[in-house]
Amino acid sequence: MVRTGFQLTTLRGIDESLLRKLDRVAATTFDGVEFAGLEGIPPDRIAERLDTLGLCAIGAHVEVDDIEEATDEVIETYAHLGCDRLVVRTADGVGVATDDAVDRTAGRLSALGGRVAAADMGLLYHTGSAEFASPAAFDRFVDALDPAVGLEIDTGQAQHAGADPVALLRRYAGRTPLVHLTDSRSNSDRTPHVELGGGEVDLAACIATARATGVEWLIYEHGRTADPIASLDHSDAALSALIGA
Repeated sequence: MVRTGFQLTTLRGIDESLLRKLDRVAATTFDGVEFAGLEGIPPDRIAERLDTLGLCAIGAHVEVDDIEEATDEVIETYAHLGCDRLVVRTADGVGVATDDAVDRTAGRLSALGGRVAAADMGLLYHTGSAEFASPAAFDRFVDALDPAVGLEIDTGQAQHAGADPVALLRRYAGRTPLVHLTDSRSNSDRTPHVELGGGEVDLAACIATARATGVEWLIYEHGRTADPIASLDHSDAALSALIGA
């Protein structure tokens, strides 16, 4: 059964500790959280709060360089929270912009995926918008990746770039355990993310396809929100209605 999660970067605009942000998410129907840094809080304190709140640690977004330079430390930190996946991306999709970049990036991530897998964790690549400037190059990139490296497709950013997120979920079935279920409008550079239901993404079709293809988590994120708390509340209500539909 697909579960719902919340990417904590959505709340980065509020002046509260990470622990307080976890409290806020726990007051909703979301089942888990995805991290993007720990804000200097010791992992044992975060793990204790997650346990108390009954929240799952779905995974963590981490810079590629950070994992390469301190693989054991990064893995130990997030394993302590219960994370079993690390998520990376390349800046503005430049890692898949040309054939040479595809080869370099796929080789780099494949090697890193092997190191992460040796510690019983998974490595995923998060897609943005720029990757779909050349769909053929992105397909080649995925084909060149070691099967140990999976994907985290962002539906809103894919739609914003002119790609069909439903088709992507079908095409990469079995390689996409996590999905960023986001919405977007393609008429502005400022709208790669909008509130769920406020954009052009066929959210119901994305959810149905995610269920049919074995996606484990649908994770909400709004990287451009002007009101993080309102986004948390709206996404909770909207996603609950969509999942129950």
